[in-house]
Amino acid sequence: SDTTRALESQKLLNWGFLFYESVKVYSARQAVSELRIWRGAANKVSAGFQDDFVLSLPKGAAEKLKVSLTSQQPLMAPVRRGQAIGTLRVFVDDKPIGDYPVVALNDVPVAGIIGRTWDALRLWLQ
Repeated sequence: SDTTRALESQKLLNWGFLFYESVKVYSARQAVSELRIWRGAANKVSAGFQDDFVLSLPKGAAEKLKVSLTSQQPLMAPVRRGQAIGTLRVFVDDKPIGDYPVVALNDVPVAGIIGRTWDALRLWLQ
């Protein structure tokens, strides 16, 4: 019946509120990392999230939270703010719970001819 369904739904919601908590992992526009960029006017670009990065975790799991950042390499200029440049993998107790895209927090235009040539040479030698 409708009443029974509403009561069971309420029990499920109460269970979730009792045993889970929302954890703010990173603030909006907070740099998770600085990534190397090639052929750009700058050598590094800040990587992070446009909005607050919040996860719902079992209570007490926030202390066991670990993250790993994987970036697209080599990362070439130009890079626009908001462009996906990597992936943040989140672990709790060494178990992966999700992969989340990380974006550039600032624009990096292409360098001049000397900067591009220098970076091309360095990439070639790597």
